[in-house]
Amino acid sequence: MSLRLAGALALTLLATPALAGGSAKPALKVDVSYADLDIASAAGALALEQRIHAAAVAVCGPVDSHLDTRGSAIVEAMQANAACIARAAAKARTRVAALQNRSDATQIAAAGH
Repeated sequence: MSLRLAGALALTLLATPALAGGSAKPALKVDVSYADLDIASAAGALALEQRIHAAAVAVCGPVDSHLDTRGSAIVEAMQANAACIARAAAKARTRVAALQNRSDATQIAAAGH
């Protein structure tokens, strides 16, 4: 079965990256297109996962390279960055699952079941 989510051609990934010291940058967003993927296939699902991860890295940004690598600030910044990426990717996966469920329900309703 080909699962190309009609009407849901892009997934918006939002994240609020944290800066060292607990402050946050403004929320950033990246659109992740998957209209060209059959996400029911292993290859399509893997391609979407790679796009989601790349978008999460893009919205969370790199760790500030000016931090002192000998201190705890760099460790905290790296941990905050990793947490930001994990949260953003998890939100995107949840959104994809919701869109899949809605698409499945629409297809069943259209089939008259």
